[in-house]
Amino acid sequence: MSRVIVKVFFMKKKNELSGLESLAVPCGVGAIVAFATSVSYCIWMSPWFVWTDHALSHLGQFGDCAWVFQMGMMVTGALTLAFSYGVYVYLPSYVKPAAGGFMVAGAGLIGVGLFPDGVLHLASVALMLGALAVGLFVLGSKTQGKRMSNVASVVLCIGMASLFALHFFEGVAITETIVFLGVAVLIVLFTVDMMPGHRGFLEKKARI
Repeated sequence: MSRVIVKVFFMKKKNELSGLESLAVPCGVGAIVAFATSVSYCIWMSPWFVWTDHALSHLGQFGDCAWVFQMGMMVTGALTLAFSYGVYVYLPSYVKPAAGGFMVAGAGLIGVGLFPDGVLHLASVALMLGALAVGLFVLGSKTQGKRMSNVASVVLCIGMASLFALHFFEGVAITETIVFLGVAVLIVLFTVDMMPGHRGFLEKKARI
C-alpha cells in the first residue's frame, strides 16, 4: 500500500510542466510585476510625464530613471519569452502559433529596452505590437467557444479601438496601458490553465 502511495505521489501528472518549462508560471507573474513596477516607479519619478501627451517609452528616453524603464522592459521581455515557451510546450498544438507570436513580442520588448530611441526602437515597437496582434488573433480564432477566445478577442478589439484615441491625444500611453492590462489578464488565464486542478480555459485536445 505504501509503495502505491509513493508511486502516485511522485508520478508526473498529465500535461504537468517539468524542467525549464516549470518556470513558466512564475515567469508570467514576474513579467506582469516587472512591467507594472518599472512603469509605475518611472511615472512617479517623472513629473513631466503627461498621459495624453507622451508614450510610455518616453520614460526610457528622458529623466534620471530612464535606465529603470529600460531594465524593466528587458526583464519583462525576457520573462515573457520564458513564459511563452512554457505555453508553447504545455498547451495544445492549435495554440502553439499564438505562443510563438507572444515569444516574438517578448523579443521585441527586449529591443524596446535595449534601444530607447531611434530606428531600432521603432522597429522593436513594431515587432512587439505586430507579433502580439497576430498572437491574439490566432488565439481568439483557434479557441472559439472557450473563455480564452472571448478574452483574446476583447483584448485585440480594445487595442485596435483604442488607436482612435490618437485622433484626440498626441500620446499613446493610454493605449499602451490598456493593451498591457489585457495581456496581463491573458497571462493570468494561461497561468491558471497550467496549474494543477485548472478549470479548463483551453481544451487539451485540438479540434481541427
